Formats: sequence, structure tokens, C-alpha cells
Amino acid sequence: MQARRYAEACYKLREQELLTRRILMRRGVPTIRFPAYHNFVRHLNRMLAGADSRARHALVSAAVLTWVGKGLFPEVLAEVAGSLFNVHPGLEARAGPEV
Repeated sequence: MQARRYAEACYKLREQELLTRRILMRRGVPTIRFPAYHNFVRHLNRMLAGADSRARHALVSAAVLTWVGKGLFPEVLAEVAGSLFNVHPGLEARAGPEV
């Protein structure tokens, strides 16, 4: 049972990484920054596990602000969050780096 859950989680994470990579390539993000965006996805996976729908928006918005502070593009983070988790954060953090 535990091995099956682990395998399912690995498959889900791999699918998320592939979708994230497609978004990053389409947006022209430098490949050296890809690991940071993949870490953002992992961060959201941990934060959103078990969160109700009202809390999800606030959690994703806070995560976007955190990762913009680390130098990632807010528009790309918002697109990744919207595509993978169906949560579209507000982009109050437009002071981040320009795309």
C-alpha cells in the first residue's frame, strides 16, 4: 500500500515537472532557473495538501510573494500555479524581476 502511494506521488510530481518545464520553455525562462521553479511547485504541493478552497488562494498568493523575493518572475509563477493547481493568485508583487 505504501509503495503504491509513493509510486503515485512520484508519477504526479513527474507530470507536474513536465508541465512546468513546458511553461518555462514557452516563456523563455533561462534553464539555470528551472530548478527554482520546480522547487516552487514542490512548495505548493506541501502547502496545499489538505487546504480548503478559501485557504488555497491565500496560500498560493503568499507563496508567489515569497518566490518573487527569491528572484522568480511573478507572471510565470502565477501561470504555473494556475495550470497545475487551478489557483490564480493576484499579482500584487509586480516589483519582481521583469520577464
